[in-house]
Amino acid sequence: DLPLMFDTARVLRLYARVLVWLGLSLAALALLADFRWIEQPIPTLLVLVSVAALRASPVRLSKYSYLTQHGLPVVVGMLVAAPSQVVAGMAAGVYLVDTLWLRKPMGAGLVNAGRENIAFLASFGIFSLVWRLSGSPGLGLDFLPAAFTLAGTYFFLSRALFYFTLLLRDKLESEERLLILRYEVVAYLLTLGAAAIVV
Repeated sequence: DLPLMFDTARVLRLYARVLVWLGLSLAALALLADFRWIEQPIPTLLVLVSVAALRASPVRLSKYSYLTQHGLPVVVGMLVAAPSQVVAGMAAGVYLVDTLWLRKPMGAGLVNAGRENIAFLASFGIFSLVWRLSGSPGLGLDFLPAAFTLAGTYFFLSRALFYFTLLLRDKLESEERLLILRYEVVAYLLTLGAAAIVV
C-alpha cells in the first residue's frame, strides 16, 4: 500500500506541475501570437470581470467539488472574441478570484488557471478545425457541427481535468459521482442556454 500511495502522490504532484507549466506556456504563446488582448482591451476586460464575478461564489457539491458558471464568458468568448482576449481575461480572472477572494494558495490559483487555459485552448483548437472543415459557416444550421463540437469538447475537457485528481485518489463515493454528474450536466446546459442568448 505504501508504494501505491507514494506513486499516487508523485502522479498528483506531476499533474499539478503539468497543469501550471503547460497551461501558462500555452497562454503565453497565445498572447504572443495575437496582441488583440492589448490592442482591443474591452473584450479582455469583459471576460475578466465576468469570469471573476461568476467564479467568486462557487456552489459546493461536496467537500472536494464545486460548480461555477465562469464557463459562460468562456463559451461566449470562443464565438465572439479573439482567443487571446479570452485567454488573458480567463487566466487573470481565475487566478485573481482564487487567490484574493477565495483565499486559496497561490499554487492552487496557478493550477486552476493553467487547467482552464488547457481546456479552453484545446477546445477552441478542435472547434476551429471542425468549423473550417465545415466551410467556415456563419451562425445557422451549417454551424451546428462546430457548435456541438465546441459544447462537447469544452465540457468534457474542463470537467475531466478538474475531476482527474479526485478520481485518482478515489475521494468520491458512487452516489456522490452521480449527484455531481447530474448537477454538472444541468449547470452546463444552463451555461449553453445563457451563452446562446448572449451571442
